[in-house]
Order: sequence, then C-alpha cells, then structure tokens
Amino acid sequence: MSTLPQYMLNHFVQRTLKHIQRVQKNIELLVSAFPLLDPVVMARKSCEHDLVKFREPELTPYIWMTEKYRRENLKLPELEISDDLQKQMDQAVQHHYKSCPHHPENHSDITGMSLEDIAEMVADWHAMSQEFGSSTKTWADNNIEKRWKFSPEQKDIIYQFIAILEPCVGTVIGKLVRPTRNKVRNFLDAGKLYVFFPDPNEEATQEPEDRVPFRGVQLAGTYKIGGNYKWPMWIEPKIDGARILVIFQKGEGTAYTRSGNTYSNLIGLLSAVGEDFPDGVIDCEVFLKSWGETMSALRGRKEKHKKSLLKAKLYAFDFLTLDEYRKGGSSRPYSERKKDLKSKTSALRRIIKIIPHKVVKSPIDVDKAYKNFLNMGYEGAMLKDPKGIYRVGYRSDDWLKIKPFVTVEARIIGVLEGKGKHLGRLGAFEIQLLDSGTQARVGTGFDDKQRDVFWKNRKKMIGTIIEVKIQEGDISARHPSFVRLRPDR
Repeated sequence: MSTLPQYMLNHFVQRTLKHIQRVQKNIELLVSAFPLLDPVVMARKSCEHDLVKFREPELTPYIWMTEKYRRENLKLPELEISDDLQKQMDQAVQHHYKSCPHHPENHSDITGMSLEDIAEMVADWHAMSQEFGSSTKTWADNNIEKRWKFSPEQKDIIYQFIAILEPCVGTVIGKLVRPTRNKVRNFLDAGKLYVFFPDPNEEATQEPEDRVPFRGVQLAGTYKIGGNYKWPMWIEPKIDGARILVIFQKGEGTAYTRSGNTYSNLIGLLSAVGEDFPDGVIDCEVFLKSWGETMSALRGRKEKHKKSLLKAKLYAFDFLTLDEYRKGGSSRPYSERKKDLKSKTSALRRIIKIIPHKVVKSPIDVDKAYKNFLNMGYEGAMLKDPKGIYRVGYRSDDWLKIKPFVTVEARIIGVLEGKGKHLGRLGAFEIQLLDSGTQARVGTGFDDKQRDVFWKNRKKMIGTIIEVKIQEGDISARHPSFVRLRPDR
C-alpha cells in the first residue's frame, strides 16, 4: 500500500463514500414507498453497503480500478496496469461478488435473490446513474437480458423499484449513515492509512481549476523512550494553538484544518499576510493568548471574533512550494525547507513567528530540552529529523510528538448512553476531578465489556471514583481517557 499515490487513496475514499451515500438515500426512498421491504434488513444493508471495499483483498485493487475509470472518464492518459495487478483486480471483483448478496453473481440460482437483495441492487444501479447523470431504466433495458436471467416476477419488481427512484436522478443525496463512516475510519486506521476525510454530509468546497486544492497534512508519530533514532535531531516547542495549513496563491491565503475544513474568520489576518508573501504553503499553529480563546475566535460567528484574530500570530514550522504540495510532498530536507520558510517570512515577523529549534544528540538532551519547554509554559515538544522529507497525508516518524500525561482521580457525576455502535451501552461518564473540581466527559479508554457492564450498573456508578489520564497542565481536562476504577476510594 505504501507505493500508492496519496491522491489515489483520497479519491477512492471520497468517491466510494459518495456512492454509498446515494445508495443509502435510495434505500430509504424504496423502504418508504414499498411496504413489503423489511425495514430492519434494509437498515442493515444500508449501513454495510460496499464496506468490504475498504479491506483487503479488495482495497488496493479497487483503488487502482477507481483511478483507471477516473482517467477514462476524463480522457486522461491511460493508467499502466501490469498483468499481476490486473489479476488482483479481477480477483477483487470476484471476491466482491461473493461477499455481497445484492450482486446477482453472488447466487448460484439468481431466482433465489430476496426482495431486499433486489432492492439494494437497484439502489446500487441508480446510485451509479446519479453519479454519471444517466438513466437507470435505459441501463437496465440494455443489460438485464444480456447479463442475467431474472424471472418475470423479478423483472417486474426491478422495474417497479426503478420507477420509484428514476425521478430522483440528480437530486441532493442524503446523509451518510454514521456507523458506515465510523467503520470506514476503523478499517483505514487498522491499515495505518491517513486519508483527507472531510465530512461527507457537507458539500465539498469547490476549488477553482487554477488553484491548488487541499490534499492533507503530514502527521507526527510518537516519541518512544529507548527508540532507535538517528542523532542529531531537532527539538521544537509545541504551541498550544490550532494547527492550520495555509495555501497562499496569487496574494490570497486560505487556512485549512488538518481534516480539510476552512477557517473563514482568518480571512482578515491572511489578507494582511498574502500581500507580502509569495505563492507557497505554510504549515503552522495559529495562537491567540490561549487555546480556549483561539478556538472561540476561530469558531465564533460574530464580528468581534474576526477582529480578535487580527491580533493572532502564526507560529510556522514548515514550508512547501505549490508544486511540491500539489505533487504530494517535498523531498527537500526539513532543514532546507525551514531555511526557506525563514527567508520568505522575514518581512512578516509581526504576524508570522518561526518556531525555534535546538539540536539534541541523545535521549538525555531530549529530556532536558523537553522539561525546559514545559517550564516555559509550552504544551509539549516535537522531535524532528533535519533530513526528513514532507509527505502530504502520511503519518511520519520524521516528526515525533512528545506530550506529557498524568493520571488523576475523578468522581462520576453522570452516565451517558452511547450512540451508533455504542447505542444501548455506555457512551461516556460525566466526571469531576477531585483535585481541581473541573468537570468533563470521558468517553475513551473503555473496552466493549466495560461499556456493557458500566451501563447495566449505571445507577450504582454515580459517585464512584475512577482514574483518568489527562494531559499534564491541562486544567480544563480537554481529552481525558479512562484508566481504571478505584474501588478502594
């Protein structure tokens, strides 16, 4: 998978999720208009449609197939497919047929397809027609007799379903069922794949053709004491701000979160920068007095929030040219990119601050510098390879985050039911830290058995003392994680 271009992975995930959205909406329409369909079975089919494509042996071949068809549709240069890859693609298609009963090829006797299988099949056909702006009925007329031998009763049902959906060609697609989205995330995380994963329930921002689109950011690994690292390295303080990637082009800057959303409240600040900044991409943290005040200003909808951000600073740590970013990263060493960053921002020190670094030659140096940063009030530290490259959309050990965590005690003051896959079991505890009185919610750190047991005994859990892990110095306990019960307290 490491040889796959990141843009192909991104395109496959986004295109497949959009297809699933359309199928789910089509299933919803069929269930509401055709009372003989079992709503429970159709709900399961809706959540599970095409998820098998996000796991091997289908994932890699389908990524290549999706790119192949994309190029054909756009009349781009043909993708070179080796014999071995073509064999894998053919095998993936057969695996998909065998895994999904809504495909006629799944059945030794096609007349054995259930009503719900046929409904999902037509919903799938219609989703493809919606994607390409064609007619589902015309496609069915041209393919049913050639490819499959449906019974007269089945064909009648198929055309009834098409008649329900056909008026919906080109309509707005529905929302992606959240369990589907969560499962896709889990499959990709298990494969250690990072994907630009915007919320598919929101309309994607359409970039003008002459502008470089957002493709993701490089993510950091985690520093491990005793790890095998190549010394010397650089250590930088970690700013407790909001990470943004700013693409400057033709005097204008657009700020993106690492998931691809934009911060429109930063337009004023970026306008002041863009006038004096050449085209390029800055990776940085935006900061305004504190993390809480920064996030409030970025997310606020009032004019005062936009004005307050005019006083914010961009703490920059990396720079890529537009061409490097467009192609998926930079092979230039980090030391060279940072030198380039300093040069290009020399006239903008009032707004853009370059995050400093120190050279460290051993774990002892790392520990000393790290503790010094904490004493200075920084959130933590980043350890970086000065020879490291930048790979858009990848988690890289060229960057290693060092952030402290401590275990503290808290009292359970509320028990909340979960949603989605945790419906009917524990979702989170509402807690109050014993030492500070801070109230927060802890929804991570539990296994499935604990979620079941704690929810069953939810009334008894109130008042129970537990241990949670929080980031050291975080008085607001933003990201607590459950550690264990303290029955001795």
